[in-house]
Amino acid sequence: MLVYEVNCLVNTKMKETFMEWLPNHIREILAIDGFISAETYQMLEDDQLSARENSFGVSIRYYLKGQDTLNNYLDNHAEKLRKDGKDKFGDQLSAYRRVLLKSA
Repeated sequence: MLVYEVNCLVNTKMKETFMEWLPNHIREILAIDGFISAETYQMLEDDQLSARENSFGVSIRYYLKGQDTLNNYLDNHAEKLRKDGKDKFGDQLSAYRRVLLKSA
């Protein structure tokens, strides 16, 4: 199982709008074959969050069946889904991503 982590930094003025938009965005991603579940966390401490004034941070961890699921997402879905967020929030939103594999 892989974890695909998306860390979003949002201008605090957009926090409410972003948090209303996010659940539907997550549902769209979970509808992609091979995505199992997701958990959402508020960032309390993060180097990138600290470096960006007036920002609120959210980390979403998506649990995927494996690398094939991630490849399918990146090749066929990521561009559109990322564009949806950029179109709605512009420079008020930035994101960085990590892929994690549970160690023994």
